[in-house]
Amino acid sequence: MSINDLLEKTMTIPKHFLLRIEEAGEKQLEALDLSNDQDAKNKDKLTEIPPQIFELKQLRYLIVSSNNISIIPNDIRQLVNLKWLELRDNKIEKIPEAITNFSELITLGLSHNIIEIIPEAITNLTNIETLDFSHNRIEEIPEASTNLTHLTALDLSDNEITNIPEVVTNLSSLTMLGLAYNQIVNIPEAIANLSKLTNLNLSNNQIVNIPEAVTNLPQLKTLNLANNEIENIPEAIVNLPNLTTLELNDNPLKSPPWEIAKHGINAIREYFQQLTQPEPENYIDEEKNTPPTNNDNPSQEKTTNWYLVAIMALTIAIVGILSNTLFNKNFQNRFNLESPSENQENLN
Repeated sequence: MSINDLLEKTMTIPKHFLLRIEEAGEKQLEALDLSNDQDAKNKDKLTEIPPQIFELKQLRYLIVSSNNISIIPNDIRQLVNLKWLELRDNKIEKIPEAITNFSELITLGLSHNIIEIIPEAITNLTNIETLDFSHNRIEEIPEASTNLTHLTALDLSDNEITNIPEVVTNLSSLTMLGLAYNQIVNIPEAIANLSKLTNLNLSNNQIVNIPEAVTNLPQLKTLNLANNEIENIPEAIVNLPNLTTLELNDNPLKSPPWEIAKHGINAIREYFQQLTQPEPENYIDEEKNTPPTNNDNPSQEKTTNWYLVAIMALTIAIVGILSNTLFNKNFQNRFNLESPSENQENLN
């Protein structure tokens, strides 16, 4: 199909997009990007997915972001080889079941839309690894999602979720879970089931307590708990072997205090270590009201005794010298006081 045929078929599709579609058909390209910049004018945005795309059966990667698309047509099911579908930043209200027929799909990005419900049929995406439903109006996650055994990244940030459902804690392959900017109050103990989790973002919620279960996530590297209602962090959290980033800003922290927490996980570790160290033994005996002796330090006692002996010996020597000097002086005086004749006689 030539560009002129495409133009005759529809005049609502911007010409530069039609050129890309034509190129993808002629060259049998596997990737097609019909995205706009976020500041693009409305006249340059798509209001629907061009039907010409559905003829490109070879497509594996389709990105149609930052447009004004409100409906995903059922004809999209014709793209049976899709592995990556991204329709971010549009006006989509509903996820059609047609999307759930993509058995090869690995990544589905539908963030920044106005979606309210995730269909149960989402579980048909048996090979899906990444789901991005952030910045929508979703309140619940279907129970059947637990069948997504290959899912490693799930982003539900900035929705209307009030609790972390059990279905999420059963997604045992998850390495990244995003639930920031929701209305979550509690973290379930079952979060410990996500043993492969490396990145957990629960910032900007209404969380008050951090359960010990969070300290049982051995692979966790980044934990974001900023902007919640947390006062105390469990001490065991510092024992997470791979944790390198712990965000706690904008919480009413008491233990550890923000003055410590703002310096990061290493400062928090040092804080808790100091709390567990025994009290120093350098104290005043309450009964005797006397400071402790140095009996616990034999080397110091020996050194002190040596100095005392040396000082006594030196004192004796000085006294001896002074005494001898005085004696000689007195003797000389007495000698000089005798008469010359007596002196001579003494000499003889």
